[in-house]
Amino acid sequence: MEKERQLMTQDVINQLARYGYTDIQNKSYRELTYALSVLQTTKEYMDYHARRMLNG
Repeated sequence: MEKERQLMTQDVINQLARYGYTDIQNKSYRELTYALSVLQTTKEYMDYHARRMLNG
């Protein structure tokens, strides 16, 4: 169980690193997943509006 949680946490850390966030030491899994959720939602929102602007 602990090994699975470590793998899940590492996966979230890797995804955050793709957005340029690397200073995430001492954060709980909940904080990390929330930050990732906010980043993904913001990116989807910006992508949507960029497509609307470019496509008229």
